[in-house]
Amino acid sequence: DEAQLSRVLAKTAQASHPLRGIFHSAVVIDDGALLGLRPESLHRVVAPKVLGALHLHRLTATQELDYFVSYSSAASALSNPGQSSYCAANAFLESLAESRVSQGQPALSIGWGSWAKIGRAAMWAELQQRLAARGLPSLSPEEGWAALARLLESGSTSCCPIVTGFDVETWLQATNGARATLL
Repeated sequence: DEAQLSRVLAKTAQASHPLRGIFHSAVVIDDGALLGLRPESLHRVVAPKVLGALHLHRLTATQELDYFVSYSSAASALSNPGQSSYCAANAFLESLAESRVSQGQPALSIGWGSWAKIGRAAMWAELQQRLAARGLPSLSPEEGWAALARLLESGSTSCCPIVTGFDVETWLQATNGARATLL
């Protein structure tokens, strides 16, 4: 909600400590085959990521930020079957980060894999098992937090790192022919 966000940012501007960073983390999952995709399903998945990031970007464009971090998904690069809307929304976050960096603004869009024990994917054991069977085991919270710290400390301007567990042999077996694109 752009108006509500604008009010929050206006209050923040009056605080004794200025806003120095933004972390945008939004996720809605509504899986389904591309041929059966309904407009309302597409909007439900895309809007929180795309509109949320756009509102944050526009409303803080003149502020001097140290961080503008968006939580994307490894799915945008590794394409999870049935998640075309989710993949598209995450690809948008990465494009926005690239645009911000090209304009001299801070931006980091992290393509997270699933996390064990915390986060949206942790609620679905079946999803974590399916990803692990494709060579994408879940990150422990300690691995995820350590990766985030390294990325922030590095001052990385590489907009779109992917941080995920990755078992190459399982991936190659599960994806029939991915060897040619990975090696």
